[in-house]
Amino acid sequence: MQDQIFIDGIGEVRLVDGIIRMDLVALSARRRTKEGGPPPEFVTQLVMSPDAFMRMIRGLGETVRTLQDRGVLVRTDGDGGEGDAAAAGDSGEAAAASPNFD
Repeated sequence: MQDQIFIDGIGEVRLVDGIIRMDLVALSARRRTKEGGPPPEFVTQLVMSPDAFMRMIRGLGETVRTLQDRGVLVRTDGDGGEGDAAAAGDSGEAAAASPNFD
């Protein structure tokens, strides 16, 4: 059996020497922010070529469309883009965006 890693999201994404590096994060079980919520903590790093990154993005887009078709994700904005999907029954809070995409 292969190991499984749970993450709550993606932290920093960067291109270093032609390789994509993505920090995978999970919400802390022990620490709290000033506001009382759990901060994200580094879990591991996903490293891949730009071609592999683009294949992953295409695959994730197909998965989002499938989940929307099944009603698991619902669109939250008018343009229908993949970034506009939220989990059905989600609280509506947006995840923190990476500063690399400002």
